[in-house]
Amino acid sequence: MWIFFKTWYNSNYDKDIHLDNIPEYILQWDEKSWLKYYMEYIVATNKFFVYPQVALSTNHSDAGTHCDDDNNDYQVPLLEGSKKYRFPPFDEAVKYDAFFERIDILEKIPFGKGKIICLDLYGKKKIFTNAEILISTAPHHYRVVKKIQLKYRPHEINCLFPTEGDDIFVYDLRYVDIAPLKKHYSKSRYDMKTIHWTEALRYGIVGLYKAITKRIGLLFIYLLCKDK
Repeated sequence: MWIFFKTWYNSNYDKDIHLDNIPEYILQWDEKSWLKYYMEYIVATNKFFVYPQVALSTNHSDAGTHCDDDNNDYQVPLLEGSKKYRFPPFDEAVKYDAFFERIDILEKIPFGKGKIICLDLYGKKKIFTNAEILISTAPHHYRVVKKIQLKYRPHEINCLFPTEGDDIFVYDLRYVDIAPLKKHYSKSRYDMKTIHWTEALRYGIVGLYKAITKRIGLLFIYLLCKDK
């Protein structure tokens, strides 16, 4: 599998990665990351990663090239003991696109029947090619025809069993309208379900302090080098 990717990479690494295929924040990764090219390769060749629901490995995120401090942001539960693996047929597998949006449930969504639906629950997509209905947490200048609460997990389940709310917007892309107000607080509470607001505040203050001191340190080094 690596040989196929390396062959594709040698022919495409110097070409522009398509914004409509890959999230914009991934395009901003530096040249040390082979993964952003691998994700473009996966999309371009219509392939998929396969992830187990319980992992055999995890990411320690030790301090180094990509992390200033040790953290557990990307750690996942590890399997203890043995497991019998049963891979579903491809047509029955749960599948996500490069934006981590589930692609195998669009026909099951109870609203927008017969319409071409674009799912954008992380609010990261910029291009909605050929779509008639957009379901997104981001504010857009289109007519809102339905509002849904972020209530169930994973987040796309809210589209299958919608509860009225103000977190997810269903847009009719045929009509331009005033963008709705986005409630950042409710989205943050949904993402940080096990963190009390006092802990979140403390974490934010510490993060801000580290960011400021890092910038000051970089500025100090720059001024020293400039003087020399």
